[in-house]
Amino acid sequence: MTFIARHRRLLTLACSAILRHRTRHVSILLVYTALVFLFASVVFCVEALKREARLLLQGAPEIVVQRLVAGRHEPIPAELVEPLRRIPGVQRAAGRLWGYHFDEERRVNFTLIASEDPRLAPRAVAVGRGVARLLGAEAGGRIALRGRGGEEVSFAVAEVFPSASELVAADLIEMPQEDLRAFFGIPEGLYTDITLRVANENERRVVASKVRGLVPDGRVILREEIARTYEELFDWRGGVLLAVFASLAASFLLLAWSQAAGLEEEEKREIGLLKAVGWELSEVLALKTWEAITVSLTAFLLGTALAYLHVFAAGAFLFASLMKGWSVLYPRFALDPALDLPQVTLIVSVAVVPFLLASVIPSWRAAATEPDRLLRQA
Repeated sequence: MTFIARHRRLLTLACSAILRHRTRHVSILLVYTALVFLFASVVFCVEALKREARLLLQGAPEIVVQRLVAGRHEPIPAELVEPLRRIPGVQRAAGRLWGYHFDEERRVNFTLIASEDPRLAPRAVAVGRGVARLLGAEAGGRIALRGRGGEEVSFAVAEVFPSASELVAADLIEMPQEDLRAFFGIPEGLYTDITLRVANENERRVVASKVRGLVPDGRVILREEIARTYEELFDWRGGVLLAVFASLAASFLLLAWSQAAGLEEEEKREIGLLKAVGWELSEVLALKTWEAITVSLTAFLLGTALAYLHVFAAGAFLFASLMKGWSVLYPRFALDPALDLPQVTLIVSVAVVPFLLASVIPSWRAAATEPDRLLRQA
């Protein structure tokens, strides 16, 4: 008998054994599928959010320069823009004006930023979709914000940002620079920070060291550091969820081990009969391994498919609020479907391999017992 034909027959016997003990296997399969679904959903969501952050940060400035006073972020003088522009390798240097506005009525923070679009008229704003949903705003309407002195300032809504930008623009309000200075009371000659464009990737750290020499009380932030912070943040949030699921997975593996270790009388009789008619220990183990592989692969395929639909079709609604991290203005956006080999390998190694060990090792112990003893026990 060829190797393939032999294992095909073992797989057929394994499927027959699963059907004979369908109650136990179905209960294990349902719990197993649910755990794979939760674990795979976290993996898919974390990787998709990290990929979205990397794509969105491609348009961000390579270097951001901020001024620190007593360890706190302070406005930076505009006269530093020209010296920074003259650093070799810097293509463009520009001051940037932005800030946070806390809406006491709705208990939410908005991010206000000065627009570079000359088409934006005075007292007009462009808002993110999260702001538009919260304030009930739409293009052509108006919104009111409570200014620095406590009075309400009304703005015309010129545009609502597209949904593709919602990951970073959900809480964003853009307005002309003069309006932003008046709203926050920031005098001329000061910016929130200064952004630098450096095309050559190999020159960025050299430029950053020269910036630190020109601005000794400044903080220099590279785009790569921002991207790494985003990835670490999403990894941490995913780790929190996985830590919760780990206890569930441990309980499931303990259940699988106990059920496999306490084999039913009929299963013991089957193993004893197989040994009695001449089956080797390796053949019994192969049969039990195929049983475990059939159950684990079925749970893996079902759980992974459900997780894929949950994350990329249903927006990961079970834990999207925790992963995205906004307290009130949760961005709504569709994650781009993607499935790569490292993700699948991680899910298989964490979800499938432990179950195989928890199922096969007790069967090996039973198969190593003399057949007459197994039959007497059964």
